Amino acid sequence: MTARTLPIVCVMVVCAVPTVQAARPDGTLEVTVVTADSGDPVAARVQLSRSGGRPLRSRGLGVAPLGDHFYVDGQTELGLRRGNYEFELTAGPEYKPITGRFEIERRASDSKRVEMHRVVRLNEEGWAGADLLAARGGQHLDAALRGEGLRYTPLTRWRWDGGNWDEVPSAESAPDAPVTFGPWAARARTELGDLLLVNPEEPITREQLEPVSDGGADALADLRERGVRIVAADAASWRLPVWLAADVLDAVVVIDPSDQSTGRKARSWGRPPDRDFYSGARGPALWRESIYFHILSAGLPIPPAAGSNTGDNELPLGSCRVYARRFDGFSRQGWWDALADGQAMVTNGPLLRPIPAPGERYRLMDDNTEVTLGLNLTTRSKVDYLEVVKNGQVEHSVSLRELADARGELPAIDCSGSGWFVLRAIAMDSPGYERGMTAPYYYQPLHGEPRVSRASCEFFLAWLREAEDRLPADEIAAAQRFWRRRLAAANAP
Repeated sequence: MTARTLPIVCVMVVCAVPTVQAARPDGTLEVTVVTADSGDPVAARVQLSRSGGRPLRSRGLGVAPLGDHFYVDGQTELGLRRGNYEFELTAGPEYKPITGRFEIERRASDSKRVEMHRVVRLNEEGWAGADLLAARGGQHLDAALRGEGLRYTPLTRWRWDGGNWDEVPSAESAPDAPVTFGPWAARARTELGDLLLVNPEEPITREQLEPVSDGGADALADLRERGVRIVAADAASWRLPVWLAADVLDAVVVIDPSDQSTGRKARSWGRPPDRDFYSGARGPALWRESIYFHILSAGLPIPPAAGSNTGDNELPLGSCRVYARRFDGFSRQGWWDALADGQAMVTNGPLLRPIPAPGERYRLMDDNTEVTLGLNLTTRSKVDYLEVVKNGQVEHSVSLRELADARGELPAIDCSGSGWFVLRAIAMDSPGYERGMTAPYYYQPLHGEPRVSRASCEFFLAWLREAEDRLPADEIAAAQRFWRRRLAAANAP
């Protein structure tokens, strides 16, 4: 089974013209940002620093400011104090970023037109990007989503504080807006687990949430039956084996802000990793990724997800994102259905768009067990190689030069027996764990069964033994019964 291939696209950083207000500005600059191909206005994110690299706080600059960045929605007038500045201007991963330097002099007044060069059209390819972990209110969030190349963000409206559901400032997009965001989510974080609850159809209410504050599986199952999507926001949550056994999860967050390169430490709660195997800055992220691979190897086809926690931190919206793929027009329910089908990718950097798309399920004859994929890759950071991870182990590691020589076609993947594989691109020079990863592909013989690994079932049984002093006894017992049955039926090491 060989898919047609398309060329690899690599985004390179270029330098260009100025952009960028202060309480008493010395000079003003009118900035217009347009697309290079059509001249249409485009929203973009601006990050400023003083000459020498000291970041400039964004308060009072542009629209939707946060931390060290703000947005220009096509055109704005900005004011700054006298001095030399460096800037980066981005319009999401579909455009080349622009960097450069400029100087503001006293009583200066100038105007600049900046052209953004598009390198990929994800919407035309059917991909719609989302940041699932966002807690932001205020005005002009539509400009922030457009400036980050996102289509959808269910904003956190409620947050569990250990005793009550506290309301979080939120916002909602207009019905005819080109981006979609609103108060459709709730976040319940305790020492036993981290959950994201999303109602795709309407704002989520406190009344809906009252029964599920403790993360118990029965309440979650009832909520899910009423159409609420449930995401494990931390793969290391102590309750994860319980949620898996109860079949209440729609996705598991695989990429979150603790993978980023800005010195943030991984969260301290959840099941800790073995430091001998998961050490260093990337250790906690590799641990959560390993947990996700155990979920797949245990035969549970749950898609990956991602989110930035922006609002709780100062990262830009969409720093960690998940794409789902549909061609029949965008709807919130449709986006979640596409994610459930596994037509998805997660990233905090590289964009992987294989052909055929992720989520494919191969039923193979004994004499035809090789699968070949084509690939489109877009990246700003240096990616040294692309990996095929099969059943939790690296099957192929392909340099970008080799991939380019093969015109974007990956080496044939041996799909004898049953199992799964994902594609993963890692930016090795990033101090964090920057990567893009597809949702899994699945394969099995024409008359065979899905793969269930004994080692992965034992992994979750060991987890439950370690959690016995933390979780209610009835939860432990019910989950153990599930995992023991699954272990007895396992058909792979």
